[in-house]
Amino acid sequence: MEAKTKFGILDGVERANYYPDGSLKDCILNKENIVFAQCGPLIPQYGEENIRRKYTKSISFYPDGNLKSVSLESQTEISTPIGEMPAELVTFYNTGEVKRVFPTNGKISGCWSEEDERNFNISLNFSFDFAAFTAMLNGICFYRSGAIKSLTLFPGEKIEIITPAGKISTKKGFSLYESGNLKSVEPDSPVKINTPIGALEAYDPNAVGICADSNSLCFNEDGSLASMLCATNSIAVYPQKEKPAFFTPLKVPSPLNPEEEILIPIKIDFMPESVAISSDKAKTFKLNECTFSIVKTPLACSSSCADCSSCSICK
Repeated sequence: MEAKTKFGILDGVERANYYPDGSLKDCILNKENIVFAQCGPLIPQYGEENIRRKYTKSISFYPDGNLKSVSLESQTEISTPIGEMPAELVTFYNTGEVKRVFPTNGKISGCWSEEDERNFNISLNFSFDFAAFTAMLNGICFYRSGAIKSLTLFPGEKIEIITPAGKISTKKGFSLYESGNLKSVEPDSPVKINTPIGALEAYDPNAVGICADSNSLCFNEDGSLASMLCATNSIAVYPQKEKPAFFTPLKVPSPLNPEEEILIPIKIDFMPESVAISSDKAKTFKLNECTFSIVKTPLACSSSCADCSSCSICK
């Protein structure tokens, strides 16, 4: 079957979805097609599923017909705001600029490991005001202007960056303001941060490396502390004219296995004259009207933990 798009006629269309006006939303292709995007010519995925290849949409479009994403038939060098990059999946802004680039997009399973997938990736060189490093990426996101928005590391990679709170090691990645200033970073273990209410440890035990757009330690564009997630401290607040308030990380059933528990960190937002703290409740306190007490709360692994040698939670 064929489908007419802004980018020409697509041949070999199957499993197509359409918008209410009848325009193509997305589809799987079973024949070779070439789509000419701002980043260069792209061949959407059309081959059969295999041990590594995901069964996924070959191409998708915005409601106005502009290109939204392309899953590539093979890893392809594309043009990005920082130069040529290998890609197996590319997403776009509605105006055509590259939004996200994924160097690899294999199907991790019992038959295809992350180490197998690593063999399809390559290390890239980066230089920022706060760090220079060489690492493999899981993905990179750009602002429409072309500035880097976030950089997500491939599993097994680890880098150190200089933040306004000191040197921090991350295995997930970081995000940036459009100006290039550091916006957030995901520490790979609890890291002590001096805050207006005392020393707290920034860390999210549930952080996953799919996307580093949002992280547990966040800064304002001027470098001041904006917010943090804290899983290893409890906070007691003593207002001058109110009853004390207590905040602690919450243990809740895991969405993947209700018989296990996960730890939900406290969220702390810092403002010039106040602080907002959230756990099972949320409340804002004026700094000059309260005293704060911080207590260490060690993390505890799930009983299903099977690889203590590679785990940083209990250390």
